[in-house]
Amino acid sequence: MRPTDCLDGPRLARCLWLAILLSASPLASADAPQWMTLPQAPGQDGVQVALTKAEGGSPRSPVVVFLHGSCGTEPYQLGSFEQWSRWFAARGIATLLVDSYRGRGLDGSLVCRTDASPGWLGKRADDAARAIDWVLTTDWVDVDRVLVFGESQGGRSALALAFRSKRRYPTVGMYINCPQDYWKTHDAMSDFPPSLVILGELDALAPPERCRTFLSELRAKGGNADAISLVVMPGAYHAFDFPGISGRFSIGRVEYSGAATEASRKEVGAFLARLGWSSR
Repeated sequence: MRPTDCLDGPRLARCLWLAILLSASPLASADAPQWMTLPQAPGQDGVQVALTKAEGGSPRSPVVVFLHGSCGTEPYQLGSFEQWSRWFAARGIATLLVDSYRGRGLDGSLVCRTDASPGWLGKRADDAARAIDWVLTTDWVDVDRVLVFGESQGGRSALALAFRSKRRYPTVGMYINCPQDYWKTHDAMSDFPPSLVILGELDALAPPERCRTFLSELRAKGGNADAISLVVMPGAYHAFDFPGISGRFSIGRVEYSGAATEASRKEVGAFLARLGWSSR
């Protein structure tokens, strides 16, 4: 992309979003992710993951498979992951961050510029499935307690996994842009997994009304829309749990909110309780 490419409307939005991300300095942390490459069959793309083990020394722990947003594991996203992983670890739950770009030799900031979400959703759902397949072979995971957690495009990818997989894993989606008119061209699902969708009231990138429409259309076709809990955080914008982020551009605003982040933790904790996962 040339500098002059940032002068048109759609690209301007992406360039300004990218500028916000690249202006960040990485958060210093003793718990910085340690990356490993998943086993791959001939012809498969490389996928890297970073594991945070649970606290407490339990021989087998639940695991959350964490999917990043469209710009990859940039500093703000890593800040969000580190805070969530510590929160889960303190509750005896491991986290596995799946990086769909790093193992393919791609720069997430460049993928972010292309706005290529539709083409990536299927790939990223497959990456999540590979990560789950791998983690289920380990001797430390509770195979009956696996949850998929995605932010922004990662949340859409988690939905895509639910659409594509015969296995139904509970899902948490943060500020996701729900697909439009999906149920007009697809059969309604009667076995949608228990899911929690958390949105920002003022999020112009992922407007809550789109998810309300998604659920109402699923319900109208006889699907089990009640399996999906929708929670809207008052006064919150996109990426509200990215520590320190703040910026405005032509299609919306991103801004950290400590209040919305804390409230989302409580919602996730309640969701885990409904799933029957013990919480400390």
